[in-house]
Amino acid sequence: MIESACKIIGSVCDKAVSFAGAYPLLGWIIAFGILLLFVFSSVADLIPKLGVIKADLLLPIAKRFRFHKLVKAATKADIQNNVNAVVRRLSHELPKDWIRDMAIKWVELEGKDDLFNDDEAVIRMRPLENQDLNFLTATYYFFKKSFFPKTRDVIPQTYRDASVLFTTRRVVDEQKDKLKTLYEDKLLEPAIEKDKKIITVLEKYGEIDDHGFFTGTFLREIHAVASEARFNKLRFQMSKETHDILAHIEEFMGHYKSKLADKNFEMPDKLWSRIGPVTHYGFLLVAHPIKAAFGADAYINRVKEKLVEGVDRLYVFGTAQEREFAIMVINSIVGQVPEYKLVERFLPSKDYRGEIGGVGALFIKRDNSSNLA
Repeated sequence: MIESACKIIGSVCDKAVSFAGAYPLLGWIIAFGILLLFVFSSVADLIPKLGVIKADLLLPIAKRFRFHKLVKAATKADIQNNVNAVVRRLSHELPKDWIRDMAIKWVELEGKDDLFNDDEAVIRMRPLENQDLNFLTATYYFFKKSFFPKTRDVIPQTYRDASVLFTTRRVVDEQKDKLKTLYEDKLLEPAIEKDKKIITVLEKYGEIDDHGFFTGTFLREIHAVASEARFNKLRFQMSKETHDILAHIEEFMGHYKSKLADKNFEMPDKLWSRIGPVTHYGFLLVAHPIKAAFGADAYINRVKEKLVEGVDRLYVFGTAQEREFAIMVINSIVGQVPEYKLVERFLPSKDYRGEIGGVGALFIKRDNSSNLA
């Protein structure tokens, strides 16, 4: 077999050399084209946007010439690159280490054990003719696999499933309309039929996400609580704790909307933080334009007050309008309040005023950082 293969390769090489000798210019053009294709293919594997273009080029060619294996490879590359391009944007607002590049492994039959493997960022799925459905399925199961690492079984299922559905819907909303119909028919309706409470939770997620608090605070908090509750009796309180955290953020946002509408409205002090059985978290919103004129001192003083109050997880949010000032405040906290450790910065899709953009950061009191980071 090896001998036969060598003869075939040798024959092909001889013909290529003969062709190049007879048509030197055309031979160099073809060689240069092959080299460019090789370089582009290699670089495309590293850059998601180029990877999408690579798949867009390969797929129609493979289908046109009916190369079955190349069609499967191009189909897989198309899904992987499109999903990775989307989730990499989301990775800037989701908790750190939740999102890695996705890889797909085709399976003949779709079984429960094929869909995820906790030790790999690999989605096992059955290839379908409908590439939109392939994309939707891969995105949904990738989020289902990635969300709440090591605490998935501790998070109440309704809230966990709703988180995946809600984030998938956000991805779908950026795509073509056909995907929205597929999402509703293939994912949303079956989920609601299985658990009627999901629709109510999805509505609540939408309300807090409009001001950056779904990915900014909610996902981080319930993951932190679940991390602590994995091996003790708090595990059996997770349903109530998840409900209460969501209710607190909703109430906070409701009052803040009133303040946006009426500058004289006073936010109740009790809403700026919440003490739970595991965490005591609080908010710092930066910045009012007038306060910004006086530098970061007012915010540093507020942070020190939070420290005295016992807040061990401090969420700092800045608006798109005062983005640079908010970054300066975050950096000032790092330098002037060493009792708080900066564990991550993130970029919410919307700021707390509901505008596109903004910045966020999570600080953790140092004596709590080992358990709840």
